[in-house]
Amino acid sequence: MSALIEEKTGLHYGLSEFDLLREKVMPIAEERGCDSLLDYYYLLRYDDEAGREMDALVDGLVVPRPTFSGNSTR
Repeated sequence: MSALIEEKTGLHYGLSEFDLLREKVMPIAEERGCDSLLDYYYLLRYDDEAGREMDALVDGLVVPRPTFSGNSTR
């Protein structure tokens, strides 16, 4: 998965960052109906001719998702 991401986007994720990559990619993969990262890899590699899915993945990787905590100030 990381090699495909680097090939298509130039974003590099090394072995030490696999957990971070999985944490970011798996929710996106599940939204697309994929049960595993391998399923999502095949979708990206072979079923994304227009590149829209890769664009969505890049957005998910580089745009921080909001996190909410119970310690909000009002």
